[in-house]
Amino acid sequence: MRNLLLTVAVLLSSAAGAKTLTYSLDVERYPEILNYIENGLCGIPRIFQMDSKQDLATEVIKNSSLLDAKLTLQTIQASKGWIRGGGLKEPYIGDYRTRVTLVTDKSPDTVEAYKFGVVQRVEIITYGRTDAPKAFEFKATLLNYRESAELAEGSICNEFSYVLK
Repeated sequence: MRNLLLTVAVLLSSAAGAKTLTYSLDVERYPEILNYIENGLCGIPRIFQMDSKQDLATEVIKNSSLLDAKLTLQTIQASKGWIRGGGLKEPYIGDYRTRVTLVTDKSPDTVEAYKFGVVQRVEIITYGRTDAPKAFEFKATLLNYRESAELAEGSICNEFSYVLK
């Protein structure tokens, strides 16, 4: 009985430990994107919120208007390390994790226009703690842009970063 109570207490405390993380777009790092965002061309929010228990990289990819809702995600690289110097400043120093994902959009509308779908290489770099990164960067590269000039032109909003508020 005591073990059951301890298990319930641990589960309740871990569920209560989930909190909302609020990130603000870091326009100082990528100032050129501000004009596009203010004119509604990117669809990237100035404020990004998520639950601390969710996977940051997956949430950023799925909530990015650069990509459609029907996605296939395939992680092709995950690495971590520590960075300092080279003119870097907080919050982009210290522990970091990089995750590279191939994101394929094969929704019916997309496949109708682009036979093999739209494929992007998305790199998410998080800095700081794993449960509440102090900042993250998003970098997307369109892999099948040669199929359409329209796709290549639509990639003006392919690099941005957010900092924890």
